[in-house]
This record gives sequence, structure tokens and C-alpha cells, in this order.
Amino acid sequence: MGAEPVKRGKGPRGKRKLSVGLVLLAIVLGLFTYLSYRPVVRLRPDPPRGFIEARKEWDSKRRAAENRVAHAYWEAAIEKVQLKYTFGTALPDDPPPEFSIESRDFPGGGFEKSPATRARYWQKTREAWVLPEAWDKSYRWSLMWFYEALVNFQQTVWRTIDNILRRFRT
Repeated sequence: MGAEPVKRGKGPRGKRKLSVGLVLLAIVLGLFTYLSYRPVVRLRPDPPRGFIEARKEWDSKRRAAENRVAHAYWEAAIEKVQLKYTFGTALPDDPPPEFSIESRDFPGGGFEKSPATRARYWQKTREAWVLPEAWDKSYRWSLMWFYEALVNFQQTVWRTIDNILRRFRT
């Protein structure tokens, strides 16, 4: 019997390197996916229960008008206020300038545009702001974290270069 031919190729060591590489790749891809899939919390399109005021002494016409005003102020909260104040932040006591309704939607100039109505619906917005049922939570793909990391890295590099150059100048 002669000597067996030597097998060339991947042995147990080569397979181990491949499996370690695949595990590392899976970890990197998993981390990238985890960081890129971000929660988004936004106000629901419809106001929560109790936001629309309806008093017993109001007639159907006034209730309908109040309903329109409440929805208009809720839209202002969705479109303008939540851009400035996010979920979990405290709203100020006084309404910000962007919390307003369009005059063209309420041409009569009655109670709808009064400071008292605006203040009343601001208070209702502040009360609704802390209610979990007023918010929808969803997830979206975003690479903003990666962009922010690159910007921070660039700023750090420029600061470091600037500090080195300052040392040579003095």
C-alpha cells in the first residue's frame, strides 16, 4: 500500500474562519438593521375622546361649529405643534404662535377665532398630549443615525486637525 495522497482544500480551520466571518457579518447586519428601524410616534388623525367640547345648552348648529373648530385645532396640533414638541415633552402653558386655525376656514369671525377658544383648545391639547391613546407608534426605515455619525466624525476630525494646527502656530 502506498501513501495516501494529501488532500488540499479547506480543513477544519478554514471552515472555522468561514463560520466566524459569517457570524460577524450577521452581527454587523443585525446591528445595522436594529439601528435603522426606528420608532415614530405621531398624533392620531382623530382627536381623542373628550377633546371636542359639547355643552348641553348648545343647539345643533353650535355643536357642528364646535366640532369643526375642534378638528381644526387638532389639525394644527398634528401639522404644526408636533413638529416642535414631540411625544413625551411638556407643552408650554401658553399656546405657541403656530397653534392657530386658518381664517379662511372660519370667515364669520365668531367664537372660532377668539382668544378664549384658542386657549381652551390649547388646554385640551395639553391634556391630550400625555394620553397614550392620542398617539400612534409605528416603525420606519431611517439611516439618519448613520448620517449623524458621519457628521459627528467629520466634526471631530476637523476639530482635531484645527487643534494640531493651532499647536504648531504657537
